[in-house]
Amino acid sequence: MKRIVSLFFALLLAATISLGLGAEAKKTKRIGTPEDSVLVFGYIRDIYSIRFTQLDPDFEPAYYQSSDMLFTFDNVEPGSYLKMTTYRPNDGLYTPYSPGLSGKSTLDFRVPDKPGLYYAGFMELSGCERNMLIFKPGDKKYTELMVLTWLLPSVKNKAWVPVIESRIKELENEGK
Repeated sequence: MKRIVSLFFALLLAATISLGLGAEAKKTKRIGTPEDSVLVFGYIRDIYSIRFTQLDPDFEPAYYQSSDMLFTFDNVEPGSYLKMTTYRPNDGLYTPYSPGLSGKSTLDFRVPDKPGLYYAGFMELSGCERNMLIFKPGDKKYTELMVLTWLLPSVKNKAWVPVIESRIKELENEGK
């Protein structure tokens, strides 16, 4: 019995070493900067969680997930295509809606080609028609400026803070 156990561990060790020698280094998660990424932000009323998946074959596969009504994705590749693939409303039941890759949603969008900020809007779930989840613009009083001021204290990637502050000042000046 000892011999079988020893042989098993020797084979396991040999397999592990051989796999390790030819293995490629695991890619680390891309860290977005204002020079090479788009910070996508928006607000969806009564959300428990949402997940977007990057589907354009010209870009690296990626997904972006948020468990808050205010969502922020700071490492999105410019020009990529984000598709809403999972949504869980804050309805007390937290029932997931997953149209998957083939389903449709009015939240699907192409990210701008230029790095910088992209406001995806203030949205509310309106309903479902012909297997398409419909989101419509929410209350007009919730503006890009308001959402940016909510976002600023929670930004984890501090490289974006000056860009957000600059956009806030720009929007405040437009309002004067």
